[in-house]
Amino acid sequence: MFHGKHFVVGEKLADLYESEQQWSKSAQMLSGVDLDSRIRMLDKTYKLSKCVQIARLYLEDDDAVNAEAFINKASFLVSNSQHKVLNLQHKVYYARILDLKRKFLEAALRYFDISQIEKRQILRDEWIDEEVLEQALTAAVTCTSLAAGPECSSVLTILYKARALALVMGWAAMS
Repeated sequence: MFHGKHFVVGEKLADLYESEQQWSKSAQMLSGVDLDSRIRMLDKTYKLSKCVQIARLYLEDDDAVNAEAFINKASFLVSNSQHKVLNLQHKVYYARILDLKRKFLEAALRYFDISQIEKRQILRDEWIDEEVLEQALTAAVTCTSLAAGPECSSVLTILYKARALALVMGWAAMS
């Protein structure tokens, strides 16, 4: 665990590993930063951002197990968060984890939830790109196609209706 002065060193080293695309090493460095230190009180948004960042780094290496550990930590913080970008990233990474763990139907429902976000403006000058929402809907269709079980047909019906609506709204046809 990194404490005190080592806290900054650990973050800088993680940045270096990330710049070299050594995702897991960067995530390991950041996970060594003590986010629950009683010595240094950290803002909950900062803790949430670090947990989400670590999950993203592990996902870059398709490491769903370690990513899930940090998304689960973030889940405790995201429920009280007003930070729209972090909340959205949490949703996206959670869906990707379910996808990587081959929990396709659950992932499809999470992706579908993301694709149905109505409020496109997440910050004063930041908007959710329509293409991102379309990709989430495409991922939902793909995951549903890979899933097995009787629930798939009802989810496919929901996705088909959403796709038809998306086409009416002017999105490009899904491949």
